[in-house]
Amino acid sequence: NNNNNNNNNNNADTAAAREAQNAANSEEIDAIRLEYLRQRELLMTVLRKSAKMEDKMTVLTDDLTRKDVIIHHLRQEVLTAQNEAQLQVQHYEQQQQTLHQQHQTQQLQQLQQLQELQRLLEQQQLLQLQAHPSVAADDLLHEQTSIHIGPPPPTAAEDILPR
Repeated sequence: NNNNNNNNNNNADTAAAREAQNAANSEEIDAIRLEYLRQRELLMTVLRKSAKMEDKMTVLTDDLTRKDVIIHHLRQEVLTAQNEAQLQVQHYEQQQQTLHQQHQTQQLQQLQQLQELQRLLEQQQLLQLQAHPSVAADDLLHEQTSIHIGPPPPTAAEDILPR
């Protein structure tokens, strides 16, 4: 009987110890389960924040790319405008040079025409002198000195325009 009682007591003690162990294991499992849920929630929060940060990074990268493209286009426009301005300046300078050359050519032609007219006038006067020897040589001399043909005086445009 005593052995039975001892066995029963031992069985009861073992069962109580098992129940205590099971309760302790159950509490530990519950604590682990709670920690798992907290860790899982923290992971989900971090993943959401990471996804939002990636989206922001993509938007910022796209914005930066667009700005780079805009800057590139603006630089191209500036270069194009500078080239066009340079071409206009060259065209203007060529026009000025052409006008200056035309003006010089015109003046030279006028000078040549005047010299030819002077030569013809002198020839005509010589013929008149030969045809009418009675005309005084002083009168001819007076006419020749009053008609002086040389290079024309500079005009206002020549004083202003660079050569």
